[in-house]
Amino acid sequence: MGGADTHHKSSRQSAGAPARALFTGKYRPVRIPLLYRVAAVGVILMVLVQVVVYLGLIALACWGVWLWVTHGTFLIDISTEEGYPRGGVRGGIFMLIIRMIAYIAPIVAGGTLVLAMLGPLIPRRRDRYPLVQLDRREQRFIYAYVEQLAAVMGAPNPVRIDVICEPNAAAAREGGILAALFGKRLVLTIGLSLVGGMRRSELTSVIAHELAHFTQGGAARAHTLLTLVESWATSTVYERGVLDELVEETLEDSWWGFQLVALLATICLMLARGVLWVFMILGIMMGAFLLRRMEYDADAAASRVAGARNATWALARVLELGEGWRQAGERTDGMWGAGGRRLPDNLPGLAVKLAPTGKRRKDGFIEGFEEQRSVWSSHPPMPDRVAAIARRQDKGIMGGDAHAAALFVDFESLCKIATAHLYLREIGSAYQAAKLTPVSELLEQQQRPGDRPPKDDDPIPLA
Repeated sequence: MGGADTHHKSSRQSAGAPARALFTGKYRPVRIPLLYRVAAVGVILMVLVQVVVYLGLIALACWGVWLWVTHGTFLIDISTEEGYPRGGVRGGIFMLIIRMIAYIAPIVAGGTLVLAMLGPLIPRRRDRYPLVQLDRREQRFIYAYVEQLAAVMGAPNPVRIDVICEPNAAAAREGGILAALFGKRLVLTIGLSLVGGMRRSELTSVIAHELAHFTQGGAARAHTLLTLVESWATSTVYERGVLDELVEETLEDSWWGFQLVALLATICLMLARGVLWVFMILGIMMGAFLLRRMEYDADAAASRVAGARNATWALARVLELGEGWRQAGERTDGMWGAGGRRLPDNLPGLAVKLAPTGKRRKDGFIEGFEEQRSVWSSHPPMPDRVAAIARRQDKGIMGGDAHAAALFVDFESLCKIATAHLYLREIGSAYQAAKLTPVSELLEQQQRPGDRPPKDDDPIPLA
């Protein structure tokens, strides 16, 4: 055991020295702007308000039901002479039924509302398909590089690096909601399409952006809490369960007395969902505003590391590689729909080959690119992000440059492993019967006359 630890430590040290040499300057931490702090405080307040409103509606419904159960009994009290209305036996029975319905309806409606709102509070088990994890012993240099970058930025080290095929990157705490709030095990996810289509300076900008999110502890936790509360509201407002189906069936085809009870339950649910919808919308807007502040902050950190022009160029490449990924998905769907059940053997490689290269401005961004602003978006428009980076005019602290794939060992094989993993996740055992086609061969081939677009019942490899 001790020998293995010594070997592991020496491997990290041997990879760490070249990694340290790639950073030549001193990193200046990004100052947190006032608007960022205000947004974080606002989100925390919104969390408290939504919790009070959500739990308050449940408490109010419970209190109302209990109050009616204990004080509404006068409707069914027929022990006195006044309890027997005029109209004979039939009239008395009819009025008794009316009274019983009037007594039971609020109890059923309130109980339905309470059960409908308690459901989202029960934790749900979510099966997550594990991503491809980089072996620290095999991929020593990328681990050393990321850890050195984290040390330069004053960010915590990720305990693991996962890779995906998509042109995306992410930083998250390992585990569920409790880990997201209090955990310290951080996981970095890197899209291999980004690696294949970027230089080291550009990929470093992306990684620095994600590592900066690791340092946004307070704001990130506040947004995690808001997301949790929003999930309660969203489930209550939009999801329809067994209770809703039962109420709808009762309204459509049942005895009129039951229909009146179901109608009152429907009205209660609509009113409660309406109140929750208002606060949910406000919460989504505030959460999106905070996320946009966090993105600006992470962009500033990326610019400090890679330099303003490299950070801007990286944003442009993300867009271009995203388009390449979309085209790769369409190409893959068409191949899968053909009779041969063919699939590309390297999706990141295909996305890189299909990615367009737009004409660049002097600052490195795509000329003529426009994007609409939206209060619902979690990311600011790209032109705004580029303008914010340009104002900083950071020189960066990187030395030298090369293709980003040089950070990895046997990058092409890694892409093929991640591609196979994606296929298994999306189409399961059907992948075993697929014929994998090399990207080079695929780009040379023309579409066969017998190829057809995929049918509705065809499994789709890409989500």
